[in-house]
Amino acid sequence: MKKKLFAALAAALMLGSTMAAPVSAAETYKKGDVNMDGEITVADAQLVLEQFTVFFCGKVEGCVDYEQHKDESDYLYYHLTEEQEQLASINGGTTKSLEPELHADIPFNVLDAQCILIYSTNKLVGNEIPDDIEEFAAVWRG
Repeated sequence: MKKKLFAALAAALMLGSTMAAPVSAAETYKKGDVNMDGEITVADAQLVLEQFTVFFCGKVEGCVDYEQHKDESDYLYYHLTEEQEQLASINGGTTKSLEPELHADIPFNVLDAQCILIYSTNKLVGNEIPDDIEEFAAVWRG
């Protein structure tokens, strides 16, 4: 009887330990790692700047404006997920939508792209910088 009880408890513990709790990307990836590849690089800065430009200007290469293409893929105009937006938000700023009926405000701005670029460039050349980009941003902002 004790062996069966022990086996049942052991099985329950093993089953419970294999269940993973859902974790958001913002908890899994570091701030600044917008493309979620595990590193903060120039590619992340480029993604933030591209998205900021598309959002702010409402234009993409070869496209006239959102109104003309709103029935097409949203990817053209807005391709960062909410989790990626949170990863892009380093300085706590937002960008106000010029067309609130089409887009909500986004939780990052051009300074976030600049911060990610400067951070990744410093890391690339081997400068000693903090692992936490928000700590780096606080020093960078002065």
